[in-house]
Amino acid sequence: MADLKLSQQLIDNIQQVLIQADPEAQAPTVSLQYLSAITGILLGSQNIAKEQKDEYLDELHAFSKHVLDDVCKPKPMAPAAGNAFGTWKPS
Repeated sequence: MADLKLSQQLIDNIQQVLIQADPEAQAPTVSLQYLSAITGILLGSQNIAKEQKDEYLDELHAFSKHVLDDVCKPKPMAPAAGNAFGTWKPS
């Protein structure tokens, strides 16, 4: 897979293009349907064997799942400024 240059600005720009084409795309689930359809169209129009297309689509699904899992991971909480730190042990 390529080294992607994702940013929130890129994601926002893509979503704005979708919303301009269809205001219903303001709903994230509709935007996702558009992106999935675009993926299918782009991959389907490639001049490669159907089996290769299916394999690549499986790779894309696995990649999407990996990104989803990464985004959904709980973020570690930073200690509040000025609070004490260390290990407390009962006496």
